[in-house]
Amino acid sequence: MTDIPNTNYITINNDGVFVGGEPATTYNGEEIGFIDNTRVFFTDVQMQNPEVQELHVGAFETNGRFMKAGNPSGVFGKNAWARIKLFDGRLGPWVFNMMYETSANCAFYCAHRCCNNVRLYSAMRSAMLKFANKDKQR
Repeated sequence: MTDIPNTNYITINNDGVFVGGEPATTYNGEEIGFIDNTRVFFTDVQMQNPEVQELHVGAFETNGRFMKAGNPSGVFGKNAWARIKLFDGRLGPWVFNMMYETSANCAFYCAHRCCNNVRLYSAMRSAMLKFANKDKQR
């Protein structure tokens, strides 16, 4: 799994939106859009999956396939990726969400849209939580 420092992605949790462990309204010099709605969406994600502590979202240069796990570079770019952190500390795989026209657009929209897609689409949640379900079956 790609080891990307928390300064290179957005963290969404019960306490808010963060970059590098600090409360944030910007990411890579760009405004993070729709923060209030994103926090509401995250609450919905947790209601569906109480084991989820955080959602990590990044705008990276690496492209991927929608709702498929992959290994983003961690280098800022126009492709939105997300992963889940569980309360027990385990991290899920990075899962590709979508590509934007520009890195700035990705930075603005990625937290909101990734969180919304996790909330709305069971296939997205499944791709992100498959690792936890495998562990339960052992």
